[in-house]
Amino acid sequence: MAIHGRSIVKNNLKICYWNIGGINTHNMNKLEDHLFVQEIKEYDVVILAETHIGYDVNLHVEGFNYFPVCRNISTNGRYYGGLGIFRRTSLKDHIKIIPGLSKDFQWIKFEKQFFCLQNDIYLCAAYVPPANSSYTKKLDFDIIDQIEKDIVSYKSKGDILFCGDLNARTSTEEDYIAQDSSRYLPLFESYKPDNQIRFRKNCDETLDSRGKEIIDLCISNQMRVVNGRCMGDLLGHFTCFNTHGQSTVDYLIANERLFNQILYFRVSEFVSTFSDCHCKISWEILAKYQITETQSNNLHAAPVNFRWTEDSPLKFQQALLSPDNQQKISSFLINDSDCSSEDINKKAQDLCDIFLSAAKISLVTPKKNKKGSRPQKKWFDSDLFKMRKNVISLGKIYSRYPKDPVIKGRYYKYFRIYNKCRKVKYKQFINSMLQKLDTLRVENPKQYWKLINDIQDSKKENCSSQIDSDTWANHFRNLHSAIDNTFYSRLNQLEMILNDKEKFFSF
Repeated sequence: MAIHGRSIVKNNLKICYWNIGGINTHNMNKLEDHLFVQEIKEYDVVILAETHIGYDVNLHVEGFNYFPVCRNISTNGRYYGGLGIFRRTSLKDHIKIIPGLSKDFQWIKFEKQFFCLQNDIYLCAAYVPPANSSYTKKLDFDIIDQIEKDIVSYKSKGDILFCGDLNARTSTEEDYIAQDSSRYLPLFESYKPDNQIRFRKNCDETLDSRGKEIIDLCISNQMRVVNGRCMGDLLGHFTCFNTHGQSTVDYLIANERLFNQILYFRVSEFVSTFSDCHCKISWEILAKYQITETQSNNLHAAPVNFRWTEDSPLKFQQALLSPDNQQKISSFLINDSDCSSEDINKKAQDLCDIFLSAAKISLVTPKKNKKGSRPQKKWFDSDLFKMRKNVISLGKIYSRYPKDPVIKGRYYKYFRIYNKCRKVKYKQFINSMLQKLDTLRVENPKQYWKLINDIQDSKKENCSSQIDSDTWANHFRNLHSAIDNTFYSRLNQLEMILNDKEKFFSF
């Protein structure tokens, strides 16, 4: 197998953060949803918050490397919080996870040499629970204080990004010292006045205690909130929608040096089937890098499958008697060949072509499953699919007109109907499966065990897709390439023992 690589120059880094309110919700895995995967696959780094899973669950998105940050299981046997960080596989060696002990935030380092950056970028991805939550009250430390200590440590090493659902409402409070100047005051030489940047807009006019903490953090460390003052979100859109109203609680915060390198910041439309109440936030950083894309040239394609029925033998024989196949058979039998490996391979290929040609004429190939946007659940029928599509459309309209009471009421009413219908369909499916199992257990044991196996297979994870062909090829190529010298010495030792035994028994 020949593996070649071609260099591709890429521009800019695309990153997104999304509080999804649980990977598995309403008996569905969001990473199995074609529409959800489409939403995140265009980015280089994807940060999912509130995954609600433990370290025993391995998430997989094709082309990405997964790193979990999980809380301990709670007393009621459930997981809360948690982060899922996905790095593009081709970039994971240059986007490094910095080891830490926190279960609520994670630091990530972007190497300046590889991405042609002015400085290394240290990104803190966080989920900070509400200040009045039971989890926060049990902590003997403040999460924001811990993050600020790390910011002070890392800002001397590079640029800082801070993103996450902070459960903080900052209104339009200034995050810098207005009219700051060192012109008329005797200050330290190391003091750098705050830049007077664009006024920040925010659709959320509320300022709470957590929001004041975030503003103080920004002023103390010369960091600026990107929401509401960067291309793509100049109005400061809401990021959270629920029955109580709308708010802006998901933020991107950058230090002054890095602020001008952020090309855009965007708050996506609200999609209630992907998140309980949060919008995805995304941004792009000015960068330039080169990756090597591996290409496997000599991989054999998977053989064509054919469906064999009772009348297939007769049809296959008739196909072999066709004029075209008869000519191929005659040519195959007439041509003399030597015993060289190349000639044997050619004759074997010719024989396969004859059989394949006859099969294509006479046999039927099974239909391929089309990958659509419908979740792969047997109980998720066409009615639910249409309702889900309408919920997504209404959610997008609601995110555009969040203060319209008619649109808000219509959306939540339809969303409740959809959830109720989904639960009913799922219960009906479970009951029908149980009744079918009770019936088949006595009447048709063969079908009973077939149904049991189908249920078990549907629960198994598809691990084969997680390893690409190049990884398999390199594994088997290097399996015996470097054998330890101790192996050869042990082999020689065994041969000497066997030789001595043979001499002993020969006399």
